[in-house]
This record gives sequence, structure tokens and C-alpha cells, in this order.
Amino acid sequence: MGCKGDATCSYEMNMRFASIVAAMNYPEALEEDTVPGRYLYFMPFKGCAEKSRVTLTMTIQGVRFNKDSGSFVPFQERRTADTVDASDGLAVCAHFTAVVDTQDPAKPMWQETIFVPRPEGVTEFTESGHVSRTIEYQPMPTAATEWMNGVLRHAPASGTATATLPLPLSLNGNSTWLGVWTGTVKVTMQWSFKDVPVTK
Repeated sequence: MGCKGDATCSYEMNMRFASIVAAMNYPEALEEDTVPGRYLYFMPFKGCAEKSRVTLTMTIQGVRFNKDSGSFVPFQERRTADTVDASDGLAVCAHFTAVVDTQDPAKPMWQETIFVPRPEGVTEFTESGHVSRTIEYQPMPTAATEWMNGVLRHAPASGTATATLPLPLSLNGNSTWLGVWTGTVKVTMQWSFKDVPVTK
């Protein structure tokens, strides 16, 4: 049965196929372990419990060259977003695989993949007295996503982290805007990756 472009269906079919191939190649893995292992391997499953929220407030001010006027003109770009359970067609937990070290109570979580949902919000651009307003997906500054990856790669099962990071690149994700960029981003991240009761 074809998925007809449905992202969730395609993901589930790929996971099911991978499980069948793994069982064929390593049938001994299906046998119940007699000795509890140290590591628990988490893989996404249908209906896994999740909750996410991404908020963003970004202000960019400066000057840029306007080809029409042939001169540098001041501009301001303001982006805001507050999105609950952002999705790219898949559940957030479908993007994560993790190893949990049961003998490391301080930092048991090792994340193999890190996924930051893209928030949807408002972009207001002001130049020469003209204001445009667009609702669109907002880019996450590269410095912020790299920091998130570093924090969550090996971390406690839950926690909060904050940082102030330099921003040497275009903040709006538009690499065609050349020039000098300065500024900082203040990032706060809260996470929880814990067992939840299963209801039958």
C-alpha cells in the first residue's frame, strides 16, 4: 500500500521494514535477555508522548544597500513566534533516537539526533517608511541550534540551560545578505526525557 506522500506513513513503513530486516539478520536479538543490560535504546514509536514549545523574539537593525536609490538605507526587521508542538509532518519524538545509560544517574541521556522544531510567527520589515508584515516559518540562528546540539548530546534526563551566544552571521537565515553582522542571542532551553506511565 502506497503512502502517497504522507510523511507519517512513510516514516512508519521505513521503521517497519528496518525492523523486519534487523530480525532476519540478527534473530538472536529477539530472544529475551537473561541479564539486564546497562544501556536502554530509545526509538520513536507511534503515539509516543510529547510536548514542545518554541518562542522567538528577534530584532535586526542596520543599513543595507538599496539598488533602486543607489545608497545605503536604514532598515529594521523584527521576528516573533510562539509555537506549541511545531511539526514538519511528523511527531517531534519521531526525530529522536537516544541511548540511556542506567548507571550514570547524573547524565544518563545520549542523544544521537537533535531536532529543533521550526516556529511559525510574524516577520515585520521596515525600510524607508514602508512596513511589510508576513506570517512564515522563522529561522533558528545557527549559533543557537549548534549550542542546543552540544547541550543535549550528553545531558541529564531533564534540566534547564541558558547561554548568551555571539552572532557573526545573518540572523534571518538569508545568506545572500553580505556585510558585517554583530550581536548576541540569549537562549534558554528546558527539556525532559523521562519515562511516562503507559495506560492500556
